[in-house]
Amino acid sequence: MGHDAGEPSIGVNWNSPNSATGVTNFQSDLQTLFIKFDDSCPANGQSATWYNSPAPTSQFVDSDPIGFTDRQTGRVFAGELTLTSPSCKVSFTDTDGLDQLGQPSYAGWSPSSGPLGSGIDHETIGGGPYHTPAPPHGAYANAVYYCSQDLVTAFCLRSDDGGATYGPPVPTYTSQCGGLHGHVKVAPDGTVYLPNNSCGGTGAVVVSEDNGLTWGIRPVQNASSQTRANANLQDPAVAIDNNGRAYFAMSSSTVAGSATGGSNAVVATSTDRGLTWQNIYDVGAVYGLKNIAFPAAVAGDAGRAEWLSTVRLHRETARQTASPVSGIFTLQIHSMEGCTGPQLTPHQRIQCSGAASGVTAALIFAGICSTSLT
Repeated sequence: MGHDAGEPSIGVNWNSPNSATGVTNFQSDLQTLFIKFDDSCPANGQSATWYNSPAPTSQFVDSDPIGFTDRQTGRVFAGELTLTSPSCKVSFTDTDGLDQLGQPSYAGWSPSSGPLGSGIDHETIGGGPYHTPAPPHGAYANAVYYCSQDLVTAFCLRSDDGGATYGPPVPTYTSQCGGLHGHVKVAPDGTVYLPNNSCGGTGAVVVSEDNGLTWGIRPVQNASSQTRANANLQDPAVAIDNNGRAYFAMSSSTVAGSATGGSNAVVATSTDRGLTWQNIYDVGAVYGLKNIAFPAAVAGDAGRAEWLSTVRLHRETARQTASPVSGIFTLQIHSMEGCTGPQLTPHQRIQCSGAASGVTAALIFAGICSTSLT
């Protein structure tokens, strides 16, 4: 249980009918695992119960599986691409993959109607409120978006019935951007964000303010600072807090367009949907961290966000390597708790293997609290 498939997804259904404290789901390869946690110190010592309920559309060889949980409704989505076929298959569940008898089965899922037209790589599913004016839609409260890329062009599709059917693919960009896009996110006001590694050599968010009908490219830069595309095709991340502030994180190259100059953990914030950007800085500079990979961003209450990424630490000796490596990786936490400044918790060790892009790594975690955002 829990295949090593790379790039897993995780979510929590806080509205679960099966647990008052929510049910966590973990999407990896063809498996969708559901976990119930028990914090009551049970006599049998089993503090977590796991079961696998694969979606009916996740049964055969796949590439780039993706999971998404709508944090407002609790609906869980599981999607997969079939090799390089330009189509995606998606299913969703409101019962944590359980059928009417409470057993994991296909009957606990609802597949979308037919394959979705898509690109061949880097799919992502997201959802949230509609932007005003909202189009006519079914009983499901939120819009659901499916996005993917086809070499250069990227597409997004919108579902107005909770994922049962999807509209036609809409290009978000064509030749204006390249590299990889990150995961689609929806703001509380319905603005949709798709982060990109390289739009004219700069990191950017591609934004829709009309429920995915049209999209605009908004570079992450200002008069004094800008992000730089990473030639290693590291996809950036974006998150939006409850007040609509956008937080952007990326592996920004230290030398424009170069794969050998290292990279920095650059973050930025925007209060006008990416039209202008503030607080563009390298959160790892104080520790000399370089060669950043796989950034992630999460936001919650107003003014609160967290960035997470892996970091190769050997500075000048930690250049790119073409060969996969194994070894002990150092887990480090970089955070700002209670606005008291950065804190570092080093020397927690985790075992990793097959990291083709690095020699030694760490985990960097950066948080910004409300009073530090001016």
